[in-house]
Amino acid sequence: MTAVPEPLALRAWPVPDRHLLARIAKGDARAARAFAARIESTLYAIAYGVLFDQELANAVVNEVMERAQRYAAQLRDTVVPVRSWLARLTRLLAVERARARVD
Repeated sequence: MTAVPEPLALRAWPVPDRHLLARIAKGDARAARAFAARIESTLYAIAYGVLFDQELANAVVNEVMERAQRYAAQLRDTVVPVRSWLARLTRLLAVERARARVD
């Protein structure tokens, strides 16, 4: 069985983050995967830069992506760029985990 290719529009022209978030808010799993593919490596780099631990960095990224899906409807309508908000959240959660390790 062959995989169904992504629509040409998704491959040729990137869909804006706010459009993906609108689709994620409606439960579109493909939009969630596309959004995750765009941003997870950046979020991982931020988390790993704070924690220096792959497992903890992955856990932070997973938590951030879960929150992004949970709040997708609200995020798409914000003035703050979504990527900036997610990057900041990633750093805050990573610092929180780093502090918890020290205590």
